Amino acid sequence: MGGGTKWNLLDSKTGTTAILTPSNFDELCVMVKVNQNDNLVHQFNIPKAYIPVDNSSIQLRNGWYSNSTAYGTASIGINKAGLWIAFATYLGTEYKDNSTITVYYR
Repeated sequence: MGGGTKWNLLDSKTGTTAILTPSNFDELCVMVKVNQNDNLVHQFNIPKAYIPVDNSSIQLRNGWYSNSTAYGTASIGINKAGLWIAFATYLGTEYKDNSTITVYYR
C-alpha cells in the first residue's frame, strides 16, 4: 500500500489552483469548504483507480449542502497530475475563487 492506512495532509489551497497528486498513493480524501464563514464542507474519497491515467480530465460532483441559512454545491476537476475546484456556488452565486480545497492521501 502506498501510504499505509494513516491519512497524510497533501495540501490546502484557496481558489482554482491545482493540488498536485503524490507519486505513490492509494486513495485521496478531498474536502471542499465553499464559504469560509460556514462550516459546510463537501468531503469524499477518490480511489486511485478512478483517476485518469492519460492526459484527460474529469469532473467529479459531490452534490449540494444546505442548512437553515445557507446552501451551495461544489465539484472538482481531476487528472493524473492533480485536482482543483472546478465549480462552486454559495447562495446561488459562483464562489470557486473563495472556496478552499484540502486533500489528504494514503
